[in-house]
Amino acid sequence: MNKEISLSDKYTAREGKIFLTGIQALVRLPLIQKEIDERNNLNTGGFISGYKGSPLGGYDLELQRAAKYLNEKSIVHQPGLNEELGATAVWGSQQGEFKGRGEKDGVFGIWYGKGPGMDRTMDVFKHANAAGSSKHGGVLAIAGDVIGAVRKGVSDGKKNLVRVPLTPNNSIPTLSLGSDGAANVLIRPAAPGTGVIAGGSIRTVLELAGIKNVLAKRLGSKTPLNNARAAMVALSQLRTHKSVSRERGISLEQLYS
Repeated sequence: MNKEISLSDKYTAREGKIFLTGIQALVRLPLIQKEIDERNNLNTGGFISGYKGSPLGGYDLELQRAAKYLNEKSIVHQPGLNEELGATAVWGSQQGEFKGRGEKDGVFGIWYGKGPGMDRTMDVFKHANAAGSSKHGGVLAIAGDVIGAVRKGVSDGKKNLVRVPLTPNNSIPTLSLGSDGAANVLIRPAAPGTGVIAGGSIRTVLELAGIKNVLAKRLGSKTPLNNARAAMVALSQLRTHKSVSRERGISLEQLYS
């Protein structure tokens, strides 16, 4: 007679086949770690935290549904208000034994969040790596892209494409000044071999435009987003000498004289 199949098998079965999604496999992961520790006579616990409403396929929701099985194994799921606080909490779970605190031999942790949120948590990751984990602990960090936001960003970007005229030396034909808010960016042509003399987001914009020789100067705001937009405005205002002569109704010789 076939064994009776239950929806809880994905978290409770110890042999045979189980059917589960990738997200459910991530929920089962700390349960497996707890089983391994128990076989090694270790009294460990687990701590899971991260961004509430994670784009990681509803990982936090699945953790809540499996709370019964997690709690039985001393695995705590506590969402953070944002990625930073979640990562800080997981980092703190590794420090119990450093000062002789805690009732466990160690704590294994999981942090989850969205891909763009990695930027704001890198400082926490840096210090956590320096501090290390507990002797019988460790931390796994998992993140997922915000697919909708990425798709929307690409779509909006395609609607705002800018044609950039380049010289044979991969420089710009004329000087140009772009402004956005309090940010002003001045870009000037440069001789072959100069390279892209610019910094931060301005350099990124210029390199993505295919420019290899240019001089750029930031004036005003230090905000990266405003500077990038100002650089885009400067690029959009570029004109070739031929187009300028045509617009002004004069010959190139007259333009150069």
